Parts: sequence; structure tokens; C-alpha cells
Amino acid sequence: MHTRFHVISTIADITDFEFLIHGYLIEGRLEPGMYVRLRPQARLHQDLRIHAVEVDEMFTNLEGKPCYNITIQCSDLAGTEALHALRIRREDIEIHSLPE
Repeated sequence: MHTRFHVISTIADITDFEFLIHGYLIEGRLEPGMYVRLRPQARLHQDLRIHAVEVDEMFTNLEGKPCYNITIQCSDLAGTEALHALRIRREDIEIHSLPE
């Protein structure tokens, strides 16, 4: 099952080696254990496993639709910085159940 998610912004948490994606669902569902594909049209990156999903109440109220924070755990600082360097913002990403 494919899910489309619109990214509003991203944050690199260099202390915990986490890449945080903030945005909202366009279609489909979202849960930990699913996989994210950044820039699917360019196939720039491997599939990244979602560690956690949280509803962002503040932005949900501002946007008028449910907004979520997706956490991707990285193995090291270089991996975290590499994801952040992609500058993923205001674009759609794919989320799916199993790596393809």
C-alpha cells in the first residue's frame, strides 16, 4: 500500500541522530515500521524505516487538517546530516509498508 505525504519542513536532530519530517497525509495511512522514500521521482535515497509517528496538535489546529511528525533514526551524524542536506520541503514523499 502506498501513502503520499506532503512535507512542510524537516529537522536534523544531531544529538539523537534522528531526521524529523513534518507534514500531512495526502492519501493513505501512516504508522511506525513503514518505509519512506524521499524524492520518489528521482530515486535519490534508499527506503528509510519510520521509527515513530506523532500527531502535531499545534500545526493541526493551524493547518485545519491533521499534521504529523515522522521520526527516522539514523545510524550516525553523517547519515543525519546527509538527509537534512537534501532540503526536503514543500514536496510530496512516498510511504509504503515494505521496501520495494
